[in-house]
Amino acid sequence: MKESYLQKQIIDFLNKEGYFTVKIIRCNKNGFPDIQAFHIDKPDLFIEVKIKGKKPSDLQYYRLSELEKAGKVAFYTDSLPDFKNKYVQVLTN
Repeated sequence: MKESYLQKQIIDFLNKEGYFTVKIIRCNKNGFPDIQAFHIDKPDLFIEVKIKGKKPSDLQYYRLSELEKAGKVAFYTDSLPDFKNKYVQVLTN
């Protein structure tokens, strides 16, 4: 599966959940997560998307940790089931 297809699946899911989603194509900060998702009643999400078996680069891990230190929910995923599992964890914590 292409990374762009997985990104679309995640964005479609989040849009149905009422999120306002933004797919980052180019940013002034290298390594910034692929998807930002904002919701009035749920936590904002920053998601790095990788194809199955791939991991984020060191810089991408660093950006995710920067966001977490700022109190944001930030993680990477490599499949729709993995994303949904992490999403449920976010909502139940």
